[in-house]
Amino acid sequence: MKQKFVALFLTIVMVASALTAAGLATTAGTNAQPGRVPPIKRPMATTLTLLASTNLLVGQPVLFQAKLTISSTGAGLVGQTVTIWQVALPGPIQVGGGVTDSNGVATGQITTRALVGSRTYYATYGASMSNPGVYLAYKPSTSNRVTVTAKYPTTLTISQVPKELSITFTGRLTYPLTIFGRTFAAPIAGAPVTLWVMNENTVQPYGVPVTTTTNSNGVYTVTFNQNLEANTQYSFSVNYPGNSIYFSTWSPDILITTAPLT
Repeated sequence: MKQKFVALFLTIVMVASALTAAGLATTAGTNAQPGRVPPIKRPMATTLTLLASTNLLVGQPVLFQAKLTISSTGAGLVGQTVTIWQVALPGPIQVGGGVTDSNGVATGQITTRALVGSRTYYATYGASMSNPGVYLAYKPSTSNRVTVTAKYPTTLTISQVPKELSITFTGRLTYPLTIFGRTFAAPIAGAPVTLWVMNENTVQPYGVPVTTTTNSNGVYTVTFNQNLEANTQYSFSVNYPGNSIYFSTWSPDILITTAPLT
């Protein structure tokens, strides 16, 4: 009976030793301490900044530059895909994208050229798998919003209409309109234009500006009947202030020199 008990005790000791040795081997192989879970690597936050040309002529390309960095260090992320979106209803429209270079910058242009009016864009970055199936290296991010405004350029002409007691000017306000590949000067009707006078001797504005409105053909007529000083050179020009569709513009100057007193 005593021999059986001793044999059973030795068997239990041998099994326990084998299990302990196996546990130590497993622990050494994983470089982990018994009873502790290896730390989980967390994805790093990213910052995405969008720049774009904000004031354009209608039809020009909309260029963008998006920079992707690690938020904590400011270091650029290389080879990451950035997507450009246009704010729209019922949802945003994808209009471009690119891959970041060695500085973390993606450059390119919107897939459609600038249309008249204002449109807002932003960029997004999805995420990157540093070790597929293990963890995300970088968190997704969304950039600031950039509003791009496109307008038509304008042209304003001026010429003097001879009169004895006053000075009258006329001109035309137009913008370039392209139809079926042909571009022509289309009139801007009902637009305010203002005649300004500059005393070239003193290089100071002179008199009171005179404002009028273009007719259906974009033509205006404005008369200046204020007194002018003798033996003085004046420049006359007309200004159009612009609006949400058309850029502002100035006419060329017309120089007039008054006669000296006799």
